[in-house]
Amino acid sequence: RLSGNINKRAQVGAWLSYLYSRGMFENQSGKHFNWGLNGSYLGERYQMMAMFNNWSAVNFENGGIENDLYITDPAAVQGGSSSIGTKQIPVNLDAAQSQVRGHQFWMTNRYRMGFEEWNERDSVMNFVPVSQVFWTFDFRMDEHRFTDNSASDNAFFKDTYFTNTTFDQTKQWTMRNALGIGLVEGFRSWVKAGLSAYAMHEVGKYTQTPADTIQGVNTGIEPKATEHSLFIGGRLAKDRGKIIRYAADARVGMAGAKAGEIYAHGTFDLRFRLANDTTQLRAYVDFSNRKPSYFLRNYVSNHFIWKNDFGKTRRLRFGGILTIPQTRTTISAGLENAQNLIYFNADGVPEQHGGNVQVFSATLEQDLKFGIFNWQNRVTYQKSSNQHVIPLPELTVYSNMFLLFRVATLRAQIGVDCTYMTRYSALGYNPAIMSFTNQWAGLVGNYPMMDVYANLKLKKVKFYVLCSHVNQGLFGGTNYFSALHYPMNPRRFLFGLCVDFAN
Repeated sequence: RLSGNINKRAQVGAWLSYLYSRGMFENQSGKHFNWGLNGSYLGERYQMMAMFNNWSAVNFENGGIENDLYITDPAAVQGGSSSIGTKQIPVNLDAAQSQVRGHQFWMTNRYRMGFEEWNERDSVMNFVPVSQVFWTFDFRMDEHRFTDNSASDNAFFKDTYFTNTTFDQTKQWTMRNALGIGLVEGFRSWVKAGLSAYAMHEVGKYTQTPADTIQGVNTGIEPKATEHSLFIGGRLAKDRGKIIRYAADARVGMAGAKAGEIYAHGTFDLRFRLANDTTQLRAYVDFSNRKPSYFLRNYVSNHFIWKNDFGKTRRLRFGGILTIPQTRTTISAGLENAQNLIYFNADGVPEQHGGNVQVFSATLEQDLKFGIFNWQNRVTYQKSSNQHVIPLPELTVYSNMFLLFRVATLRAQIGVDCTYMTRYSALGYNPAIMSFTNQWAGLVGNYPMMDVYANLKLKKVKFYVLCSHVNQGLFGGTNYFSALHYPMNPRRFLFGLCVDFAN
């Protein structure tokens, strides 16, 4: 990452990320190459921020291992031998590959209008903004490819519509233009909040495999489609204040493909002094009534074809977060109700649940410190009213114990952490659509995942060593899966280096 100021008003930056992994199992390698540029200009009247991000990810897909016994009881499938390398475990797909790539350009501009006011303390004239006009532009392109050169892999999928080899290509791009006007908070003492209103036009173009007729059935799905939508929205916010702050945003679809859509979000923050520090209580509420995305309604590929007339999905979510820095405690709780929720069933096909589903969650985060000994804990309880639609583990726990100390100028952190969740119905994963699916073929959970690590920092150089999944084969059992037929990585050793060149 690189960022710097041209002068006190203008800034430019860039970033680059390259990730490559061979994978611990067969046909599991992947590489990601991402980069971006950003810049800003913050003048008294004219202000601009912009960014361009580009991403590309290529992953080999193995469809999971053929038999879970290679993990849970390897002797049962190897004639008494309990030792096998992960690369020798048979997998379901031999020549499948997913690729996701795209880019986004986002820019916002605003021109502020106001008056000059004499500052007695600094003996200068200050500009006081009263109102502003703004224009935001957002263009994003996404592409998904799924290729498979092995005809034998077709047995993994329920249907094959076109050829024995697969080349699925799906593209979409969206462009949004929002134009608005706003009143700036605080230009007078009695102006306690800012207020803005805007209109936004959105256009989306979707391209996929041509398929007017499949096996003699007319799908009615065009290979190219374009949708236009018009929204109006507004925001009321109080972003300043020592005790109370709040914000409310709303957007409504007025015309076009997304007419009738509603999105509303509100937060309320209360800050108060407690034992010489500031405690914060935040309440939030979200409501949305949204039309399903184009590809959930219309999709064509070698293994999946659907045309759905889904209704809008309505969600209501509310809750609160209490942060007490004096005791290093954070407590949060929330409740969400979803109607007409869409999920992928065991066959990998989207399905809409016509009723209501509720999810309650509560989290306690508690950090303890005794000298150089530190203990961080996070416990989450969550309950789904319909595990068939939203399967969830009821309890998840993360705990991290470490020693934090200095040796001369060297800062050291040495510890062990553990992640645990109760048993629940494992999600499946379908590589052709890169989506998780609900199924009842197996369970995951009730397994502790433990790491032992050391972090060292010397001035601007950081170095770490890590033994991941250190408890494998020692305790906890052998059912270490994260999804159906997808085991967690076995025990391995990692190290890393980070250098900060900030001046």
